[in-house]
Amino acid sequence: MSPARKVTTSRAAAAGGCTPISVKVAVLLPDDQHEINFGLTKGCNPDNTVFWIIDFVFKELKGGVMKTRVEVHVTVGQEQHEQAAKLAKTRKLPPESVDLLNGPVADRARKLPPGIPTDKRLNGMLLSTL
Repeated sequence: MSPARKVTTSRAAAAGGCTPISVKVAVLLPDDQHEINFGLTKGCNPDNTVFWIIDFVFKELKGGVMKTRVEVHVTVGQEQHEQAAKLAKTRKLPPESVDLLNGPVADRARKLPPGIPTDKRLNGMLLSTL
């Protein structure tokens, strides 16, 4: 069963050959009470070196509105830049990554207190989506 997904991409050219990119995927969980927004951002440092960040937002239905419960941003290590670039190019999460987001990642996010800015275990799980 594949949850609903919406993919958006934005690009902005930068001087020196580094082009920032942002890819966002909304994943609706099967219970219709929660939503995951997963994104991947490529940024450019002033010296034109590249950095990648995974953006993760876990939302919960409250009063008929999806409200942010957990939001974390994970810096992707140099050793995973190639996988991040591949994901950004294809703009598609593989089924096993969607399953990871829908299962263990969502379960971990549910256990965290609202508003937590970071969680080592959740960060590691998010890096596994690459």
